[in-house]
Amino acid sequence: MPKRLQYVLWVFIAVTIGASLHRYFLGLDHIRNFLIFRTAFFNLVAQQDLYSAQAWGDMPLDYFKYSPAFALLFAPFAWMPAAAGVVCWNLLNTIPLLFALWQLPLEEKKK
Repeated sequence: MPKRLQYVLWVFIAVTIGASLHRYFLGLDHIRNFLIFRTAFFNLVAQQDLYSAQAWGDMPLDYFKYSPAFALLFAPFAWMPAAAGVVCWNLLNTIPLLFALWQLPLEEKKK
Protein backbone atom coordinates (compact mmCIF):
# COMPACT_ATOMS: atom_id res chain seq x y z
CA MET A 1 0.00 0.00 0.00
CA PRO A 2 1.46 3.38 -0.95
CA LYS A 3 2.46 5.75 1.85
CA ARG A 4 -0.18 8.28 0.76
CA LEU A 5 -2.99 5.73 1.08
CA GLN A 6 -1.70 4.67 4.51
CA TYR A 7 -1.98 8.30 5.60
CA VAL A 8 -5.55 8.50 4.27
CA LEU A 9 -6.42 5.27 6.11
CA TRP A 10 -5.16 6.66 9.42
CA VAL A 11 -7.04 9.93 8.86
CA PHE A 12 -10.25 7.97 8.20
CA ILE A 13 -9.70 5.89 11.34
CA ALA A 14 -9.04 8.99 13.47
CA VAL A 15 -12.10 10.80 12.10
CA THR A 16 -14.29 7.74 12.64
CA ILE A 17 -13.13 7.33 16.24
CA GLY A 18 -13.56 11.04 16.94
CA ALA A 19 -17.03 11.19 15.39
CA SER A 20 -18.12 8.02 17.19
CA LEU A 21 -17.01 9.28 20.58
CA HIS A 22 -18.57 12.67 19.86
CA ARG A 23 -21.94 11.01 19.19
CA TYR A 24 -21.59 8.85 22.29
CA PHE A 25 -20.80 11.78 24.57
CA LEU A 26 -23.69 13.82 23.15
CA GLY A 27 -25.91 11.27 24.84
CA LEU A 28 -27.47 7.90 24.27
CA ASP A 29 -30.18 9.53 22.17
CA HIS A 30 -27.52 10.06 19.48
CA ILE A 31 -26.62 6.37 19.15
CA ARG A 32 -30.14 4.96 18.95
CA ASN A 33 -29.48 2.53 16.08
CA PHE A 34 -26.55 1.02 17.93
CA LEU A 35 -28.73 0.63 21.04
CA ILE A 36 -31.53 -0.96 18.99
CA PHE A 37 -29.10 -3.55 17.60
CA ARG A 38 -27.60 -4.13 21.03
CA THR A 39 -30.99 -4.57 22.69
CA ALA A 40 -32.06 -6.95 19.92
CA PHE A 41 -29.06 -9.19 20.61
CA PHE A 42 -29.84 -9.37 24.33
CA ASN A 43 -33.52 -10.02 23.56
CA LEU A 44 -32.50 -12.84 21.21
CA VAL A 45 -30.32 -14.45 23.89
CA ALA A 46 -33.14 -14.10 26.43
CA GLN A 47 -35.61 -15.59 23.90
CA GLN A 48 -37.77 -12.47 23.95
CA ASP A 49 -39.59 -10.84 21.04
CA LEU A 50 -37.08 -9.06 18.78
CA TYR A 51 -39.70 -7.13 16.87
CA SER A 52 -41.63 -5.47 19.69
CA ALA A 53 -40.95 -1.86 20.62
CA GLN A 54 -37.45 -1.58 22.08
CA ALA A 55 -36.38 0.54 25.05
CA TRP A 56 -33.04 1.34 26.66
CA GLY A 57 -33.74 2.18 30.28
CA ASP A 58 -36.38 4.91 30.17
CA MET A 59 -35.57 5.92 26.59
CA PRO A 60 -37.93 4.45 24.00
CA LEU A 61 -36.22 3.15 20.87
CA ASP A 62 -37.50 2.20 17.45
CA TYR A 63 -38.35 -1.30 16.27
CA PHE A 64 -35.72 -3.85 15.27
CA LYS A 65 -36.24 -4.48 11.53
CA TYR A 66 -33.58 -7.04 10.64
CA SER A 67 -33.18 -10.79 10.83
CA PRO A 68 -32.29 -12.72 14.00
CA ALA A 69 -29.01 -13.61 12.27
CA PHE A 70 -28.05 -9.93 12.27
CA ALA A 71 -28.83 -9.69 15.99
CA LEU A 72 -26.62 -12.71 16.59
CA LEU A 73 -23.76 -11.33 14.48
CA PHE A 74 -23.94 -8.10 16.49
CA ALA A 75 -22.89 -10.04 19.63
CA PRO A 76 -19.25 -8.83 19.80
CA PHE A 77 -20.39 -5.21 19.77
CA ALA A 78 -23.24 -5.80 22.22
CA TRP A 79 -20.90 -7.26 24.85
CA MET A 80 -18.49 -4.32 24.70
CA PRO A 81 -19.00 -1.19 26.76
CA ALA A 82 -21.21 1.18 24.75
CA ALA A 83 -18.44 3.65 23.83
CA ALA A 84 -16.10 0.92 22.60
CA GLY A 85 -18.93 -0.83 20.78
CA VAL A 86 -19.96 2.33 18.93
CA VAL A 87 -16.36 2.99 17.86
CA CYS A 88 -15.78 -0.59 16.68
CA TRP A 89 -19.14 -0.74 14.89
CA ASN A 90 -18.41 2.49 13.01
CA LEU A 91 -14.89 1.32 12.13
CA LEU A 92 -16.38 -1.89 10.74
CA ASN A 93 -18.58 0.26 8.51
CA THR A 94 -15.84 2.70 7.46
CA ILE A 95 -12.73 0.64 6.76
CA PRO A 96 -14.25 -1.84 4.25
CA LEU A 97 -15.68 1.10 2.30
CA LEU A 98 -12.26 2.68 2.10
CA PHE A 99 -10.65 -0.56 0.94
CA ALA A 100 -13.38 -1.00 -1.68
CA LEU A 101 -12.66 2.48 -3.02
CA TRP A 102 -8.97 1.61 -3.30
CA GLN A 103 -9.85 -1.43 -5.41
CA LEU A 104 -11.58 0.68 -8.05
CA PRO A 105 -9.79 0.69 -11.40
CA LEU A 106 -8.76 4.35 -11.20
CA GLU A 107 -5.45 6.13 -11.43
CA GLU A 108 -3.59 6.33 -8.13
CA LYS A 109 -3.97 10.14 -8.03
CA LYS A 110 -7.76 9.95 -8.46
CA LYS A 111 -8.11 7.43 -5.63
